[in-house]
Amino acid sequence: MSDHPNTTDGAATGELSGPRADTLFGSLTCVLLLAVAQRGLGFVREVLLCRWLDQDEVGQWALAFLFVVSGAAIVSLGIQGSMNRYVEHYRKRGQLRTYLRRVACISSVLAIASAVVVAALREVFSEMLFGRADRQELVVVLAAVLGVVVANNFLLDFFTALRLFRVVSAMQFAGGTVFVVLSITAMLAWRSDSLAVASAYGTAQLAVVVGAGILALRTSRSFANDASTPTHRSFWPNVLRASSALWGYNCLINLFEIADRYMLVHVSGLEAEAALALVGAYHSARVVPSLLATGAALVASTLMPHWSHAWETGRRKEIARWQLIALKLMALGMLTAGAMVVVASPLLFDIALAGKYRAGQDVLPWVLAAATWTGLAAVAFNYLWCAERLGLCAATLAVGVVVNLSLNFALIPSYGLLGAVLATGVGHFVQLSLVYRLSKAYGMPLDLGLWLLTAAPATLWLGPWAAVGVVAVLIVLSFGSDRIFTAVEKRELSEIAAPYLARVGFQRRSTAGG
Repeated sequence: MSDHPNTTDGAATGELSGPRADTLFGSLTCVLLLAVAQRGLGFVREVLLCRWLDQDEVGQWALAFLFVVSGAAIVSLGIQGSMNRYVEHYRKRGQLRTYLRRVACISSVLAIASAVVVAALREVFSEMLFGRADRQELVVVLAAVLGVVVANNFLLDFFTALRLFRVVSAMQFAGGTVFVVLSITAMLAWRSDSLAVASAYGTAQLAVVVGAGILALRTSRSFANDASTPTHRSFWPNVLRASSALWGYNCLINLFEIADRYMLVHVSGLEAEAALALVGAYHSARVVPSLLATGAALVASTLMPHWSHAWETGRRKEIARWQLIALKLMALGMLTAGAMVVVASPLLFDIALAGKYRAGQDVLPWVLAAATWTGLAAVAFNYLWCAERLGLCAATLAVGVVVNLSLNFALIPSYGLLGAVLATGVGHFVQLSLVYRLSKAYGMPLDLGLWLLTAAPATLWLGPWAAVGVVAVLIVLSFGSDRIFTAVEKRELSEIAAPYLARVGFQRRSTAGG
């Protein structure tokens, strides 16, 4: 058996049923290539939104998007998200068809119920989301979008759990592409406001759900028949017990994500329109950092099923070792990207955003630091999830949320947007540090190199060239010494990369020879 968790494929060994899963290297390659293309389209979309919409409309769209994304994760009760961890569990026991069918049914019920509740309480949600009661038409659209996003998330988790990342990447790319086209069309041909953008987003998600739903039905027919059918009395307590910790984690992480912007609306002391404009400025500062954080989350979700598969086959020490390497690579990569963004920020804010968002430019370095810590936390979470310690992850988030909310209450009235950004950054760093310490308690090694890379994003506020200098020093330390990556880690990385580099070289020689 390979020493590295990147080539195992249960289907190939005959122990599992269903379509052939992607390898870890192939998964990451597919995800990253399509993610770059999708994020490029997303960047263009966000730039156009910020240019064409008024700042308060940008703020309303930002809050609306947060609501549907966070709400979908919360109303699913963690049941569909738990597929990433437990598909292998039920497949090995010959109960996969029953597990997936029951998860699909409960997800459908939750999607419909959540949409009905939001639509029925539209005035309450309008006041809660936007600080004003006259946005009920937008809330009704968001109710429908919420149900569609729950369905889309189920399909994403379904294919992710099966390690069919080519499908996951295609779904995300298709959804992003259709959203770009529809949102631009809606703003040009219909109306330039948050309602048009929300309608375009919902329509794009619905198109993906229809296409991916047909593929999911076809895929499910390839599964072996269940060897046994668990009773509901034995099935649901186990599933709910497993998913409740994930649901608690989702609630906390989404509260973490939305707290600063909703507190700008309700705690800043500003009128609704001015507060929404401040949220719009914050959204402009998050255009690029959110792409980095989302990319890290994609990598984390790609790693998780492979980590889970290796964990279930007893290769736990290998996972601990590779988790540390993955965190270091992610930290160095996101820090490098952050420094490049700081250097290029005048181009983004002065040219792409037409100089409309000076407040957003001022807080960009701290937003980048918070995004880096968010992305690292998404990757770090995988190890404790494999160890089935979701409750501990939720506990670390609870601490981070308390820090975040407390600092927001203290800083927003005096420092406005900067106070919100600083509060969020500190909260994320505290939470990430706790995850590291708990991971060490369950077998994952920690060293000074990881802590240096984790703390380094705080230096982005020193300015563009200072940030570049810090990155250069860390790169030299990483590959010119053993201070960041140990000799063993560099050797293992070389062993993993060598076959793929050789394959590329062979192809190039063949092409040249032909």
